[in-house]
Amino acid sequence: MSPDNSTLSCCFIPAAVAFDRPTHMQLRSKIAGSCECHMAALADLVSWGAAAESKLVRAALVRLCVKAGSLGGGMSPFLVPLLLEVLREQLDAAIKAQQQIKAQLAKMAAAGQGAAAQQRALQAALPNAPQLSDGRKVIELLIPLASKPGFKAALLEHKVVGMLAKYLHKLANRSKEDSQCHPVTGLVLQLLAALCNPDVSMSPNAPRAQREQEDTPLLRDARDMVAAILASAHLLDADNMAAAASLLVGPCAAAGGQGLAQYSRGQAALRQGALRWFQSQSPDAANYMIGNQFTAEALPAALSWAAGRLADAAEQSTDPSHKSACNEVAAALRQLPLDTPPDTELEPAGKTIMRFAKAVQESVGAASAASAAACENLASMLEQPAVLLACDAVVADFLAVSSVGAQPQRQKRLRAYGDKLASDPTPLSGLFGGEGLVPPKRLRTQSRPVQWLQSYVAQQGQGGAGGAAAGRQLQQQENMAAGGDEGEHVLE
Repeated sequence: MSPDNSTLSCCFIPAAVAFDRPTHMQLRSKIAGSCECHMAALADLVSWGAAAESKLVRAALVRLCVKAGSLGGGMSPFLVPLLLEVLREQLDAAIKAQQQIKAQLAKMAAAGQGAAAQQRALQAALPNAPQLSDGRKVIELLIPLASKPGFKAALLEHKVVGMLAKYLHKLANRSKEDSQCHPVTGLVLQLLAALCNPDVSMSPNAPRAQREQEDTPLLRDARDMVAAILASAHLLDADNMAAAASLLVGPCAAAGGQGLAQYSRGQAALRQGALRWFQSQSPDAANYMIGNQFTAEALPAALSWAAGRLADAAEQSTDPSHKSACNEVAAALRQLPLDTPPDTELEPAGKTIMRFAKAVQESVGAASAASAAACENLASMLEQPAVLLACDAVVADFLAVSSVGAQPQRQKRLRAYGDKLASDPTPLSGLFGGEGLVPPKRLRTQSRPVQWLQSYVAQQGQGGAGGAAAGRQLQQQENMAAGGDEGEHVLE
C-alpha cells in the first residue's frame, strides 16, 4: 500500500520494507495528471464539503481525501490547508458572533433595558449564531486523516498542533455557556493524541527515537499544547481531564502507548509548557527573569507552581475521576528530571512530499518483477468487493468519531456550493492573540462545471463534438484566468 491508502490489491513485500508497493501506479499517474487540470475546482469542492452539516457529505469527503492522498506526495499538503482554512473561518465567525451579542447586550443595558429583556434578546440570538463548537465538523474529518502517515506529516508540517491548542483553550473557557464544547474538546484531545503518535510514521521501521523526532509535534507546538491543557484543567469535565492526563502522563494507546512524560522529547514539552503557563499566569514569574531570559531557578519554580495549581483544582473538584487525573498530572510534573541538557528545538523532518516519494521508491524497489506485474493488472480491481469501494475503513472511522456526543443538525444542512461562510472574519490576533492560523488562501476564480454542462446541452443541435469543444474552450479560459499554475507540481 502507499503511505496513505490501500484500496486495491496489494503485493507481498518483505518485512524490512515499510509499505507495500502501491498498486496500479500507471493508473494513479494518469488520474493525478487529470486532477492537475482541475485543482481549483477540487479546492472549492473540498472547502464546501468540509463545512457541510451532512455526515454523508463529509464521509464522502474523507474518502475522497484519502483516495487523492494516495495519488502522490503533494496531495496531502494541498488538501490540509483547505481544511484548516474552513476551521479558521468557522472560529472567526463564532468569535465575531459572540462579540456582536455582547455589544448588543451592553447597548441594551446602557439604554436602561432590564435583565429580562436582555435574556430574551440573548435567547433569540443564540440559536442561529455561529458557535465555537461548529469547528467539530472539521475536527471529525481530521481525526481519521491523522491515522494516515502522509496526512499526519502534512498536519504537523502546517503546525496544526499549535492551532488546536488555542482552540482547546477557547472551548474550555466557553464550556460553561455551551455544553456542546465538552464533546468537541474530547475530539480535539483525540486528534492531538493521534498527532503525538510516533507509530503513525513515514518511516515505521525506524527506531522509536527517530520517529519521536520526525513524527511528533515540534517542541514549540507541543509546549503550547501542554500549556493549554494545564491552564484548562479546572474547566475540563471528568472524561476530558482523564484523556488529557493520559496524553500528558500515559499510558496513552492513541499516542503510541506512551504519554509525554515517558520519553525525553515529551518531557521537554512538559517542562516548557509548565514554564509557559507560569510566565503567563503567575505574578512571581518576573522575579525569575533577567531581561527576556529566565534564570536557572525559573524551571523548578514553574513546575512547583504548576503542580500546586493542579492540586488546588483537584481539591475543588467534586468528581473523583477529575480529582485523580489532576493529581496524576501534578505528580508527574514534580517528578520531571531537571538535570538534563537545555530543551532545544530539534531539526524538523523533511518535507512531506519528499518523504512520501522516498517511501514509495523504497517499496517499488523492493518488489519483484512478478509482483510488480501483478500489481499493475487492472483485472485485480474487480476482486475488490463493491461494498468496500463505497464504504471503507476510513469512512467507518469518520462515522464512529462523528457519533460521539453529536449535536442535532441545524435546519440548514448545506450552504450553497461555491458560497463562502456568512461572516466577516475578525483579525486572527483578536481570536487567538497570535499569528495567522493557516496561510491565506490564494485568489482564484470559481469553477464552472454547470456552465460546461449547459454549453454542451445547448450545442447538441450542432452535434456532440461541437458541445464538447465548447465545454473544453470554457475550461481552458477558466484555467488561463486562474493563472495556469494552480495545480503545477502538486502531485509530483
